[in-house]
Amino acid sequence: MSDSGRFGNATILITGGGQGASGLNNAVMPLLKHWLINFQVVHLTGTEWGKKPGS
Repeated sequence: MSDSGRFGNATILITGGGQGASGLNNAVMPLLKHWLINFQVVHLTGTEWGKKPGS
């Protein structure tokens, strides 16, 4: 049995919290659909990520 069969998919941890991480957060978003086929993804962001301006 392969490791992925025994333990599930490998995990990608992205630590994009903080104000300087907006470039990383923006770069990750279009890649998620490809990564989620073979990996579990945990994407940590700051509290402001994803909020609409003016809300």
